[in-house]
Amino acid sequence: MADSVSDKVEAWLVEQLQSRLPLTFLPSKGDTDIEAPFGVVVISKSEEMIADIDLYTCTGGIVFISHTDDATSQEHKDKVESIRIALKEIRGLEGELDEGRALHVHGFDFGGMKSNDSEEESAHADTFPITLGVTG
Repeated sequence: MADSVSDKVEAWLVEQLQSRLPLTFLPSKGDTDIEAPFGVVVISKSEEMIADIDLYTCTGGIVFISHTDDATSQEHKDKVESIRIALKEIRGLEGELDEGRALHVHGFDFGGMKSNDSEEESAHADTFPITLGVTG
């Protein structure tokens, strides 16, 4: 059941980000064989907190992938800032009910961004850690 919740949360977050930003976002199990820049929503853990009401705590991250050469540009910084602003807006959706996915978001929060470079793939990743409380 936790995998199903993770998939629902990823799909919901992809939809929320896509509706706010002119960037491509994919769920973690999506086709990442696309040209950077793009974002990936990763729910790495869904833990059932209260079984009687299917309440879960979901943790993961919003990862923005770009080329290493672009990571210091103002355009890149602007895109990362726009993601941070979108996450602040999404945080305000507590109580959101997605009837199509039978998902109710009770809480959403995100932490400070962390950056990482991969020399092998000439890629740069900016990650915002996220935590959600959901029933679904």
